[in-house]
Amino acid sequence: MSHGALPLLLGLAALLTLAATGCESTQDKSARLARESGGIATQQGVTVTKSNRDVRVLGTSVVTDANGTAVVVRLRNASSRPQADVPVALDVRDAAGMTVFTNATPGLERSLTHAALVPARGDAVWVNDQVFASEPPKRASAKVGAPEGDPPADAAAIRVGRVRLTEDPVSGLAATGAVTNPGSEDQRRVLLTAVATEGDRVVAAGRGVIPRVRAGKRSRFRIFFIGDPKGAELTVTAAPGPTG
Repeated sequence: MSHGALPLLLGLAALLTLAATGCESTQDKSARLARESGGIATQQGVTVTKSNRDVRVLGTSVVTDANGTAVVVRLRNASSRPQADVPVALDVRDAAGMTVFTNATPGLERSLTHAALVPARGDAVWVNDQVFASEPPKRASAKVGAPEGDPPADAAAIRVGRVRLTEDPVSGLAATGAVTNPGSEDQRRVLLTAVATEGDRVVAAGRGVIPRVRAGKRSRFRIFFIGDPKGAELTVTAAPGPTG
């Protein structure tokens, strides 16, 4: 696992909701996280044969708990244009250096294979919290490809606020808050990421997708974590999906 300082990012927007009763096993929680993550399934997994010349990987982190593993990838766009729907190919390895997971599997939802938006001359954080490794994962690398979509209009206007950590009696700690779309257009396929850090170490991460955030409206969100975010610094960011 590699670590780096995680910059504070201004949020965009998204939503996750939970409806559950009774006791929840580790397997049930993992299945629920997969169901709730939303997004659009890809017919093929992601494969990057040619690296993106403008977007580079600043670092990766691996977080594991009883519910599974999440990989956090920090990206930086050196160009003057935002890049949307950017492929991110993961290679997760165990302590012996053997590959135990990739996201090249067909049928994965889009948000597990592509970063929704990397702003112009800015940074983005991408999270895959559905890493089901064949052996205990220790480190990850990522390769970024060319963008496959066009950035949506008014993307930068979306705001995330009122972020705090709450505890669900069934499913544990979650990041909650409110998202606002002050723009004149609805934003669709909005990807939300939540990352908790202690110093330069990532201790928890999660993500969610909402199909649409309406123009001029505010919504609440809730995101559950892989790892333990209690007492850590919480950063929530989001990005609407591409238009093309």
